[in-house]
Amino acid sequence: MDQRRGIRYELKLDCNLSSPLKSFDAMVGVTQNISRSGLLVTISAPPAERSPRLGDLARVVVRLPSGQHIRGRGLNCLARVVRVSEEGGPVRIALEIRRIKFDDTEDADEAVFPLSEPPEIQYIQ
Repeated sequence: MDQRRGIRYELKLDCNLSSPLKSFDAMVGVTQNISRSGLLVTISAPPAERSPRLGDLARVVVRLPSGQHIRGRGLNCLARVVRVSEEGGPVRIALEIRRIKFDDTEDADEAVFPLSEPPEIQYIQ
């Protein structure tokens, strides 16, 4: 049964996926589609140790496109894992967005990537 509530936009953007509760190991992926209520992320190299499971809380930081006259921004989401698919290929993780925030950054590449230590989650009221 399809549980989508919004229009999905096919966008392939780099992102980081981490667990604010340390439930799974941090990883780098690419969005496949995004809506107001969720997103689908493909992970080509999932962590060997701890992978996301259904119901896990996740922090997703998506690097938004920038250009000569557009400064870098990051889409910072607090989400819940609603599906994990590992059938013969890259791992696909579907997430339901709970909170969302746009972060202005001086240099999105440095502020959002590369992933070394996941930043602390900021809960948005």
